Amino acid sequence: MKAAFVFNAGGLGDSVMTLPVVQTLKSMASELYIFTHSPIYEVVFGNQQNIKYIYTNDLCYTKINDFPQVNVYFDLAVNGVISRRSMVQFFRFIKAKRKVFFVKLSSHIYLLYPYLRIFRDNIGFYELQKHLIDSITKRDVEWIYPRLECPQETFYRLNEVMKDRLDKTKKTIFINPFVRGRVRNLPTEFYVELIKLLLPDFNVILVGRPDAVEAERELTKYFRENELFSVVGKLNLKEFICFLNLGEILITPDSGPMHLALLSNVCVVPIFTVIRP
Repeated sequence: MKAAFVFNAGGLGDSVMTLPVVQTLKSMASELYIFTHSPIYEVVFGNQQNIKYIYTNDLCYTKINDFPQVNVYFDLAVNGVISRRSMVQFFRFIKAKRKVFFVKLSSHIYLLYPYLRIFRDNIGFYELQKHLIDSITKRDVEWIYPRLECPQETFYRLNEVMKDRLDKTKKTIFINPFVRGRVRNLPTEFYVELIKLLLPDFNVILVGRPDAVEAERELTKYFRENELFSVVGKLNLKEFICFLNLGEILITPDSGPMHLALLSNVCVVPIFTVIRP
């Protein structure tokens, strides 16, 4: 395969879920173009010679008329996650021999494009990607997520962040109480009670996205000074993934950190506030 194109302007979690497909295309295509809102691809795959990153600041990419001109004829173009009509329309800008959609949570898209198959859960989403990989490679490919290489200097930096504040006789639990979207959130009181229950027997560390500092302050005011350790806003994306390897469990709502845990060795206890019967 000479050239492939991956379009994924969805959130961090959606981008993580497409990593196995991107990893397969990376090994097969002489040139791989990735159009994305998330830095996770560059964090995982780095600046490899055959990968070209095109970034957008527009989450879900609604400004379709601003799509950059890519004067390449691709063997394959893949849309990672469709959640808006404009993310279907983008294909008119791409010249490719084959074009593939991953469709998720988009009933209104189905009405506009009835030939698309709609998947409403992650199981179907994974199956679709696996089928795509098998059809491209003509063989059964091992379905794995890439493991992030964590250099020794990264662990030195993480140890500096922790400053020997953890009790080495206890196991460590990470808690991510911060998530975008009110429907995924639980009340602060829920996490306060959970943390108070865990603190006597575990190291409890708050984790979360960098812009959750204000929410972190709201939560930590229920605890004594230095009673609760937090790394919110202190780690970049790569450091955060490596940091998860230093603990045993991550408790988190449906969020970017929940998906990032797939790239580490930590066990995840997910909390879903919205489910379908």
